[in-house]
Amino acid sequence: MDLHQNARLTWRSRETLANKIMSEKLTLKAAAAAFNVSRKTAAKWLRRYRILGLPGLRDRSSRPLRSPRRTSTELIAQVLILRRQLRPAYQIAQATHISPAGLLPRVQRLDRS
Repeated sequence: MDLHQNARLTWRSRETLANKIMSEKLTLKAAAAAFNVSRKTAAKWLRRYRILGLPGLRDRSSRPLRSPRRTSTELIAQVLILRRQLRPAYQIAQATHISPAGLLPRVQRLDRS
């Protein structure tokens, strides 16, 4: 399992935390102190456990579910065409009105496809 590098709890200890609160009637504050996390974090894991069960205790991706300002596929296709013509980034940026700093990440997504 890939554990987030800054995670205080593994998914097993998250399960133990939730079970202590539910079965042993431990308060959120006491459970949080026992597991060395904040009350808010303890409440988050308890809520996820109640709603989703064990799968809810796994780490989630930080990738957003949607990106409303995402660059259009037509514009990315235009950038790819200009890249294949071996144009420098500043020329591509001028032609497409995209910041040169933003060109690389946008295009790399589609280059891998």
